[in-house]
Amino acid sequence: MAVDLNALGIRTVNGSSSTGVGAGAASGAKKSLNDLGAGDFMTLMMAQLKNQDPLKPTDNTAFIAQMAQLTSVSGINDMKTALQDMSTSLRGTQLLNASSLIGQSVVVGSSTARLDAGEGLQAQINLPVATPGLNISIVGANGEVVRSATLGPQASGPFNFSWDGKDAGGNPVPAGSYTVKATYGVAGAATEATTFLRRPVQSVNLPSSGSAAELDVRGVGTVKLADVKSIG
Repeated sequence: MAVDLNALGIRTVNGSSSTGVGAGAASGAKKSLNDLGAGDFMTLMMAQLKNQDPLKPTDNTAFIAQMAQLTSVSGINDMKTALQDMSTSLRGTQLLNASSLIGQSVVVGSSTARLDAGEGLQAQINLPVATPGLNISIVGANGEVVRSATLGPQASGPFNFSWDGKDAGGNPVPAGSYTVKATYGVAGAATEATTFLRRPVQSVNLPSSGSAAELDVRGVGTVKLADVKSIG
Protein backbone atom coordinates (compact mmCIF):
# COMPACT_ATOMS: atom_id res chain seq x y z
CA MET A 1 0.00 0.00 0.00
CA ALA A 2 1.22 3.51 -0.80
CA VAL A 3 1.94 5.72 2.20
CA ASP A 4 0.51 9.24 2.35
CA LEU A 5 3.65 11.39 2.22
CA ASN A 6 1.81 14.44 3.53
CA ALA A 7 0.67 12.50 6.59
CA LEU A 8 4.31 11.63 7.35
CA GLY A 9 5.59 15.18 7.03
CA ILE A 10 7.35 14.54 3.73
CA ARG A 11 7.19 17.12 0.99
CA THR A 12 8.61 17.25 -2.51
CA VAL A 13 10.88 20.12 -3.53
CA ASN A 14 12.29 20.34 -7.10
CA GLY A 15 11.83 16.63 -7.63
CA SER A 16 13.41 15.56 -4.31
CA SER A 17 11.80 14.80 -0.99
CA SER A 18 12.48 15.81 2.59
CA THR A 19 10.94 14.79 5.88
CA GLY A 20 10.43 16.40 9.27
CA VAL A 21 12.42 15.18 12.27
CA GLY A 22 9.28 13.97 13.96
CA ALA A 23 5.86 14.96 15.19
CA GLY A 24 7.40 17.20 17.82
CA ALA A 25 9.90 18.83 15.48
CA ALA A 26 10.02 22.58 15.17
CA SER A 27 8.18 24.08 12.21
CA GLY A 28 10.31 24.16 9.07
CA ALA A 29 12.87 21.58 10.36
CA LYS A 30 13.26 19.22 7.41
CA LYS A 31 15.65 16.45 6.41
CA SER A 32 16.80 15.28 3.02
CA LEU A 33 16.05 11.63 2.27
CA ASN A 34 19.81 11.14 2.04
CA ASP A 35 20.09 12.19 5.70
CA LEU A 36 17.52 9.74 7.09
CA GLY A 37 18.88 7.73 9.98
CA ALA A 38 17.82 4.50 11.67
CA GLY A 39 15.30 6.36 13.86
CA ASP A 40 13.66 7.99 10.84
CA PHE A 41 13.60 4.63 9.09
CA MET A 42 11.73 3.08 12.04
CA THR A 43 9.28 6.02 12.18
CA LEU A 44 8.44 5.61 8.50
CA MET A 45 8.02 1.86 8.85
CA MET A 46 5.71 2.20 11.87
CA ALA A 47 3.67 4.84 10.04
CA GLN A 48 3.34 2.46 7.12
CA LEU A 49 2.04 -0.28 9.44
CA LYS A 50 -0.44 2.09 11.11
CA ASN A 51 -1.77 3.30 7.73
CA GLN A 52 -1.92 -0.05 5.99
CA ASP A 53 -5.12 -1.36 4.46
CA PRO A 54 -6.67 -3.80 7.03
CA LEU A 55 -7.92 -5.90 4.14
CA LYS A 56 -4.45 -6.07 2.60
CA PRO A 57 -1.97 -6.05 5.50
CA THR A 58 1.76 -5.79 4.88
CA ASP A 59 3.20 -9.09 3.76
CA ASN A 60 5.52 -10.76 6.30
CA THR A 61 8.23 -11.10 3.69
CA ALA A 62 8.11 -7.37 2.93
CA PHE A 63 8.16 -6.53 6.64
CA ILE A 64 11.20 -8.74 7.23
CA ALA A 65 12.92 -7.16 4.21
CA GLN A 66 12.33 -3.70 5.69
CA MET A 67 13.74 -4.83 9.04
CA ALA A 68 16.80 -6.16 7.23
CA GLN A 69 17.21 -2.78 5.51
CA LEU A 70 16.99 -1.04 8.89
CA THR A 71 19.67 -3.35 10.31
CA SER A 72 21.85 -2.75 7.24
CA VAL A 73 21.57 1.05 7.57
CA SER A 74 22.43 0.91 11.27
CA GLY A 75 25.34 -1.45 10.65
CA ILE A 76 26.78 0.74 7.89
CA ASN A 77 26.61 3.82 10.13
CA ASP A 78 28.33 1.95 12.97
CA MET A 79 31.01 0.67 10.58
CA LYS A 80 31.61 4.18 9.23
CA THR A 81 32.06 5.54 12.74
CA ALA A 82 34.40 2.67 13.68
CA LEU A 83 36.54 3.21 10.57
CA GLN A 84 36.78 6.95 11.26
CA ASP A 85 37.88 6.25 14.83
CA MET A 86 40.42 3.69 13.60
CA SER A 87 41.81 6.13 11.03
CA THR A 88 42.23 8.82 13.68
CA SER A 89 43.94 6.36 16.00
CA LEU A 90 46.31 5.13 13.27
CA ARG A 91 47.29 8.67 12.31
CA GLY A 92 48.05 9.45 15.95
CA THR A 93 50.16 6.31 16.26
CA GLN A 94 51.98 7.11 13.00
CA LEU A 95 52.82 10.62 14.21
CA LEU A 96 54.01 9.31 17.57
CA ASN A 97 56.26 6.70 15.93
CA ALA A 98 57.66 9.14 13.38
CA SER A 99 58.37 11.76 16.07
CA SER A 100 60.91 9.37 17.60
CA LEU A 101 63.10 10.08 14.54
CA ILE A 102 63.57 13.75 15.45
CA GLY A 103 67.26 14.33 16.15
CA GLN A 104 68.27 11.04 14.53
CA SER A 105 70.11 10.72 11.23
CA VAL A 106 68.42 9.12 8.25
CA VAL A 107 69.78 8.08 4.87
CA VAL A 108 67.70 9.63 2.08
CA GLY A 109 67.83 9.48 -1.70
CA SER A 110 69.39 12.87 -2.36
CA SER A 111 72.84 13.96 -3.44
CA THR A 112 72.43 17.68 -2.65
CA ALA A 113 72.11 19.48 0.68
CA ARG A 114 72.27 23.07 1.84
CA LEU A 115 75.05 23.45 4.42
CA ASP A 116 76.15 26.11 6.86
CA ALA A 117 79.66 27.56 6.48
CA GLY A 118 82.22 24.82 7.12
CA GLU A 119 79.54 22.21 7.83
CA GLY A 120 80.52 18.67 6.87
CA LEU A 121 78.55 16.03 5.06
CA GLN A 122 78.08 12.28 5.31
CA ALA A 123 77.09 10.27 2.26
CA GLN A 124 76.55 6.75 1.04
CA ILE A 125 77.39 5.63 -2.48
CA ASN A 126 75.73 2.57 -3.96
CA LEU A 127 78.10 0.43 -6.04
CA PRO A 128 76.13 -2.23 -7.95
CA VAL A 129 79.36 -4.01 -8.94
CA ALA A 130 82.95 -4.18 -7.77
CA THR A 131 85.11 -1.48 -9.30
CA PRO A 132 88.87 -0.93 -9.76
CA GLY A 133 88.45 2.78 -8.96
CA LEU A 134 86.02 5.22 -7.37
CA ASN A 135 86.08 9.00 -7.86
CA ILE A 136 84.21 11.35 -5.51
CA SER A 137 83.70 15.09 -6.01
CA ILE A 138 82.02 17.77 -3.89
CA VAL A 139 80.48 20.32 -6.25
CA GLY A 140 79.24 23.80 -5.33
CA ALA A 141 76.02 25.49 -6.47
CA ASN A 142 77.78 27.07 -9.45
CA GLY A 143 79.26 23.75 -10.63
CA GLU A 144 82.73 24.35 -9.18
CA VAL A 145 84.55 21.35 -7.70
CA VAL A 146 85.58 22.31 -4.16
CA ARG A 147 87.03 18.94 -3.16
CA SER A 148 87.71 15.62 -4.88
CA ALA A 149 89.22 12.25 -4.09
CA THR A 150 90.27 9.23 -6.12
CA LEU A 151 90.02 5.90 -4.34
CA GLY A 152 91.27 2.46 -5.25
CA PRO A 153 89.35 -0.79 -5.80
CA GLN A 154 86.00 -1.11 -4.01
CA ALA A 155 83.66 -4.05 -3.49
CA SER A 156 80.04 -3.90 -4.59
CA GLY A 157 77.50 -2.58 -2.09
CA PRO A 158 77.16 0.64 -0.07
CA PHE A 159 80.27 2.75 0.38
CA ASN A 160 80.12 5.26 3.24
CA PHE A 161 82.28 8.36 3.45
CA SER A 162 82.31 11.80 5.09
CA TRP A 163 83.48 15.24 3.98
CA ASP A 164 84.78 17.70 6.58
CA GLY A 165 83.32 20.81 4.93
CA LYS A 166 86.70 22.12 3.73
CA ASP A 167 88.03 22.82 0.26
CA ALA A 168 91.25 21.43 -1.26
CA GLY A 169 93.27 24.10 0.53
CA GLY A 170 91.88 23.14 3.93
CA ASN A 171 89.64 26.20 4.20
CA PRO A 172 86.02 25.95 5.42
CA VAL A 173 83.63 26.36 2.49
CA PRO A 174 80.97 29.10 2.62
CA ALA A 175 77.30 28.35 3.30
CA GLY A 176 75.39 27.09 0.29
CA SER A 177 74.20 24.02 -1.60
CA TYR A 178 76.70 21.25 -2.24
CA THR A 179 76.32 18.07 -4.28
CA VAL A 180 78.13 14.77 -3.96
CA LYS A 181 79.00 13.21 -7.31
CA ALA A 182 80.58 9.79 -7.63
CA THR A 183 81.72 7.75 -10.62
CA TYR A 184 83.17 4.27 -10.73
CA GLY A 185 85.14 2.49 -13.42
CA VAL A 186 83.74 -0.57 -15.19
CA ALA A 187 85.47 -2.05 -18.25
CA GLY A 188 87.40 1.16 -18.78
CA ALA A 189 84.31 3.40 -18.72
CA ALA A 190 83.21 5.80 -15.97
CA THR A 191 79.67 5.26 -14.67
CA GLU A 192 77.82 7.60 -12.32
CA ALA A 193 76.83 6.00 -9.03
CA THR A 194 73.64 6.56 -7.03
CA THR A 195 74.34 8.72 -4.00
CA PHE A 196 72.48 9.05 -0.72
CA LEU A 197 72.97 11.53 2.11
CA ARG A 198 72.88 10.90 5.86
CA ARG A 199 71.23 13.91 7.50
CA PRO A 200 69.42 14.65 10.81
CA VAL A 201 65.62 14.88 11.09
CA GLN A 202 64.42 18.25 12.37
CA SER A 203 60.66 17.73 12.57
CA VAL A 204 57.79 15.47 11.52
CA ASN A 205 54.56 16.37 9.77
CA LEU A 206 51.32 14.50 9.01
CA PRO A 207 49.66 15.88 5.83
CA SER A 208 45.97 16.74 6.15
CA SER A 209 45.35 14.62 3.05
CA GLY A 210 45.91 11.53 5.18
CA SER A 211 49.03 10.38 3.35
CA ALA A 212 52.11 8.98 5.11
CA ALA A 213 54.21 11.00 7.55
CA GLU A 214 56.78 13.41 6.14
CA LEU A 215 60.15 14.29 7.64
CA ASP A 216 61.88 17.66 7.54
CA VAL A 217 65.48 16.61 6.92
CA ARG A 218 68.14 19.25 7.64
CA GLY A 219 69.50 20.81 4.45
CA VAL A 220 67.45 18.48 2.22
CA GLY A 221 63.84 19.46 2.91
CA THR A 222 60.66 17.39 3.08
CA VAL A 223 61.11 13.64 2.66
CA LYS A 224 58.38 11.00 2.82
CA LEU A 225 58.88 8.45 5.55
CA ALA A 226 58.56 5.68 2.95
CA ASP A 227 61.54 7.15 1.05
CA VAL A 228 63.95 6.81 3.97
CA LYS A 229 66.58 4.19 3.06
CA SER A 230 67.87 3.58 6.60
CA ILE A 231 67.96 5.15 10.06
CA GLY A 232 71.01 5.93 12.14
